[in-house]
Amino acid sequence: MTVLDLSPEPQQREGGQPSGASALGARLPRIPVWLARTVFGVSLVGLVGLMGWMAFWLCRFTVDDAFITWRYGKSFVESGVWDWNPFVAGSGLPRVEAYTNPLYAFVSIVPAVAGWPVEAFFKALGLLLLGGGVVVAALLRDVPRYQRVALVAVMAANPLFVSHFFHGLESGSFALFIALLYGVLYRRGKLGALGWAAAVLVALSRPEGMGYAFVAVAWAALVNRKDRREVRGALAVAGGLVGYWVLRAWWFGHPMPNTYLVKSGSVDSFGIMQQLTYPVVPVVGMLVGGAVLCEILWRRADARKERKNGEGSGAAAVRVPGQGERPATHTPLPLQDLTPTVLAALTVAVTLVFYPLSVLHMDVNNRFFWQLTAPVALVLLCRPLKGRRLPGGARAADGAAPKWAALALALTGLAAMYFKELPGIDPKAVVAGGAVAVAVAVVLWGRTVTPLLVVGAAGVMFAVSATPLETMVGGMTYRFHLREAHEELGRLMARDKSIKGLVGMGDAGVFPYALNKDQQAIDLGGLADPYMADPKGIPREVFARNGAAVVVLAGEPDYGKNWFGMASSYTMVDYVKKEKWTYSAGLPFGGSYWLNVFVKPGTGEQFLREVKARRPVAERANMSPEPIGWAYAEAHTWDFPFLDDPVR
Repeated sequence: MTVLDLSPEPQQREGGQPSGASALGARLPRIPVWLARTVFGVSLVGLVGLMGWMAFWLCRFTVDDAFITWRYGKSFVESGVWDWNPFVAGSGLPRVEAYTNPLYAFVSIVPAVAGWPVEAFFKALGLLLLGGGVVVAALLRDVPRYQRVALVAVMAANPLFVSHFFHGLESGSFALFIALLYGVLYRRGKLGALGWAAAVLVALSRPEGMGYAFVAVAWAALVNRKDRREVRGALAVAGGLVGYWVLRAWWFGHPMPNTYLVKSGSVDSFGIMQQLTYPVVPVVGMLVGGAVLCEILWRRADARKERKNGEGSGAAAVRVPGQGERPATHTPLPLQDLTPTVLAALTVAVTLVFYPLSVLHMDVNNRFFWQLTAPVALVLLCRPLKGRRLPGGARAADGAAPKWAALALALTGLAAMYFKELPGIDPKAVVAGGAVAVAVAVVLWGRTVTPLLVVGAAGVMFAVSATPLETMVGGMTYRFHLREAHEELGRLMARDKSIKGLVGMGDAGVFPYALNKDQQAIDLGGLADPYMADPKGIPREVFARNGAAVVVLAGEPDYGKNWFGMASSYTMVDYVKKEKWTYSAGLPFGGSYWLNVFVKPGTGEQFLREVKARRPVAERANMSPEPIGWAYAEAHTWDFPFLDDPVR
């Protein structure tokens, strides 16, 4: 029995012998218990082994943007102030909220205090979360064994699923926390302490997580409106989250995180919400119409079957035109069973309305659509269906109504087909997976066929995860190149104590993370630029007073070939050129991607000397012809760049 279990044993429907398909099932030979358990155990061991093998290769990939979030813990430990930069009196920098994942930002304090490599710490945390999700799925004892195997398989045998727990961003944990939150409510009918904790984790994982948490606690309060404890808990969680949002808005001076200001193209925080005019009403209308049509068709099919078999309900009934005889008593709407539908509808709303407003730059492995869609598949598989066949041919009376599981599948499948052009995903796979989910939904609307639920959920997961493993393994080249360029450049600058003040960087991530506490970073790309709300960027007098260095991105090492970023980049680059700061070619990330530097006159001699000495090494590592995919992976089989902390 686990904390998510509903009851120790499924109940059987009272009555006589089953008929039709149930009677046929009763005549089929039963699989011996020992054989079923053996197959179940062997399947789980095989899936976990496969997951471990994929994790071994995929754990090397780290997205550079993850270091933006982790820098908050490092800066807090260095200066005692919660900001992207360590606090330095007189720096002139306002506070900036450059992360979208407060949870990881808070947790980053732990490795900073302990002195552990931050990248390795978060990869270990990702492995722990991934393994925990697999263990919980395997221990859902009221769920049929083959359904549990499918639940484990969509996680452990899915390369994209595994990869999202290692690249440093919050996509994997966010999806898992959403699945935990709505899974608890779907299985137990209430949240309780575990569900409330999950709501907090979801809300602190991403800004849209606030919406998922509020919808979950509101839905739980509605389902348990007569349970004072549940209602009070929901109000307490909602109140705490509102308080947190107000507090962070006061501290940073903006209702929305800086990254949302950048990606929405709006410097007005409320302008983001004012643009929510995407035409979702026709889409919702079509879905509701489809649900009504399925209901009519299946009721007519049931009526014809009842007339043919001459079966009566034995209870007071009324005849409804076109639907045969129906019970006169009204069955209340099973709100608990509607939980996956609520989750799917919320996911459709966010992906159709909220995400299109953002320029989602760092959409690694389709992470934005995946992190909201994958939980729907997990939640659907975490609870058995009502009417499933039991040993002996009887039908179970407990479990979820298949009709509402079907509606959740239809919503998610149609949304996947609408967004068929997903980053890194084969469009044919997206359409195929979505079509399978919709087709299964039509059957499940009026029939309990648990294997089809497995197929439909797998179709949803396939639609948003169909990226070749070799493609993801080839992405390891990114982290190795990062080590020889951004990371090494940051280390060299941190060692030069003559460079003090503001440092502009065109591709912020591991480079500013490696800087020392006397070097405050400005993200020329905009995500961590505290002046992003000002179209003019950083005031010229602030940089003239405190500027120390600028790292510009360019296609070649020659002077004047730099690329511009956003906001503050124009001010800073224009200033250093006019003031004739010392220029030097930097380190290459690739053949046409250089990190070149300007330093304040009279400073940075040690830094420039070490950059010049290091440049041939970076050129050999990042500019020479190299294999991709498995060939590259095998050449770096035992090379784990995350074991070395950038701060050393």
